[in-house]
Amino acid sequence: MASSETYTQYLKPTEKELLEVQAGYEELEKLLKSSRYHEGGFYILNGNKVFSSNEYQDIRQHKILLEADKHIELGAIEVSLSKECYRDIGKKSKPDKVYGRKQILESSYREDFNRGHLIAESLIKYCTDFDYYKRENFVMITNWCNRATACNHKHIACGTLFFEQILLDSLEDGVDICYRVTPVFKKLDASDDEEVEQSFEYLPRGIIMEAIVTNDKVFTGQNAAQLGKKFEKSFNVFIPNAQRGLAIDYRTGEIGLNDNSVTLKELCQTKGFNIKELGEAVGVSPRTIHRWDKDIANVPFRNVVSLAKALDMSVDELAELLLSDC
Repeated sequence: MASSETYTQYLKPTEKELLEVQAGYEELEKLLKSSRYHEGGFYILNGNKVFSSNEYQDIRQHKILLEADKHIELGAIEVSLSKECYRDIGKKSKPDKVYGRKQILESSYREDFNRGHLIAESLIKYCTDFDYYKRENFVMITNWCNRATACNHKHIACGTLFFEQILLDSLEDGVDICYRVTPVFKKLDASDDEEVEQSFEYLPRGIIMEAIVTNDKVFTGQNAAQLGKKFEKSFNVFIPNAQRGLAIDYRTGEIGLNDNSVTLKELCQTKGFNIKELGEAVGVSPRTIHRWDKDIANVPFRNVVSLAKALDMSVDELAELLLSDC
């Protein structure tokens, strides 16, 4: 799947995947239970106010040692962003030795993951105290966690890209920002697995994004407006490292499939029409649509093409969504 609209509409994690994000991580479960889940697919933490230094230290202050001799650690990154600091940083390649990447490359579902930035390349241009291309600025996150962004009358979906756009729009309007990003990794001990050699799980459970305006302005742009007044001066959100259809073993980096394929009825709802209207567009009765929904594998190919056209999708996208459990 290539378009951000596809990530938005169909890959938002289900309740099952959201529970898997917390499973076996008591501190994270406690944090999310005290937070509010937003329909855009993220959690609002701490009443949307940035954390003080002593809050949730077990989650926020972990450091993963990447290279002992060079003192390179993976953990929270905090930067100050301002339009006055804008600089051209040029283009470089992403580092190969991203924590957890080796495990993902061995998976059949490696295309569902990215070497996701903590501080985005587009934002690094507005600060002077961090190098975007260092390996400690990257973690392995799902396409949805990394790229989901939509904000219209039908859909709202908020991966890291959605909130980065709030920052970019605001910076262009002269807003100064203190910004902190924390990858949430579970620390391992003997009770998790006595034979485990690494100190932390290979994949983060999610990303905490905190930002606060430091001058007399407010966040601007369409995304900020969509979220409302509570997001005018600050935000503190958790983006789950999950994706609809993926069963993720955060400890080992192994990826499998969950049985939660999309139905024709659900696709209709995301497009803003009903089964009857879909039948009319395809040239069949609502009863036939209902029958196909129960046995999608036996839909004649000519009708698959018509369905894809009616749903404004490619045949490949439609097949992947409807047959994800086959």
